[in-house]
Amino acid sequence: GTGPLSCTGGLVGTTLVNILQLFNLQIPLAVVGDASNLSTIAVSGGIAITVKGQGWTAGVASVTGITATAPGTTVINTVTSAGSDNRGTNHGGTLKLVSGFQSITNVAGNLPGFAVQSFTFAPEPVELLLLGTGMAGFALYAGWRRRR
Repeated sequence: GTGPLSCTGGLVGTTLVNILQLFNLQIPLAVVGDASNLSTIAVSGGIAITVKGQGWTAGVASVTGITATAPGTTVINTVTSAGSDNRGTNHGGTLKLVSGFQSITNVAGNLPGFAVQSFTFAPEPVELLLLGTGMAGFALYAGWRRRR
């Protein structure tokens, strides 16, 4: 991946693609989010779908789609999706990772898509405990000094 934050690792599981409302084609999702540029292929009834993935990023992911609209005519479009890293210095905030992928079919062309993962972080409880313990220690010390 590219951007201010990137990581690798594909999704776990499969998805079903309904073909002409006749049958479902099961496609593994392991390459979605995998930056090694691997692909996975699912074939059923003469229809083949290849999925190529990209790595996760908090930056901008772009995917190019190629669709045949008529014999000899193609449409090329590039779509983008942006992630974000809105975590603060206290380790709280949100992180949105995006991963572009291509679904290449032998009937509909090259279709772009995006997977999104959003994370919400809260400050560490240990940090708050340390802060509270330090403040209580200062209060006890100040009280002890006043009594002396």
